[in-house]
Amino acid sequence: MDSLLYMGVRITPASLPSDASPGAWLPRATLLEVASGKALEAVTDDQPCDTQPEADARALRLGKRHVMKVLHQG
Repeated sequence: MDSLLYMGVRITPASLPSDASPGAWLPRATLLEVASGKALEAVTDDQPCDTQPEADARALRLGKRHVMKVLHQG
């Protein structure tokens, strides 16, 4: 899945296979502040998904929510 530019932050899905549940994927996305080139803390979720595309889609939603709530408060 491709990255997404959202409010000046590039969100790139980077979901990982779950060690605890074989065949499952853990949602994860990296965040990069475009203007400064600064890498921000990655967002993750402990709730596994059945497929990598599903995990990547959830990771993008988590990334957007993180940017909106944490980085651009008010």
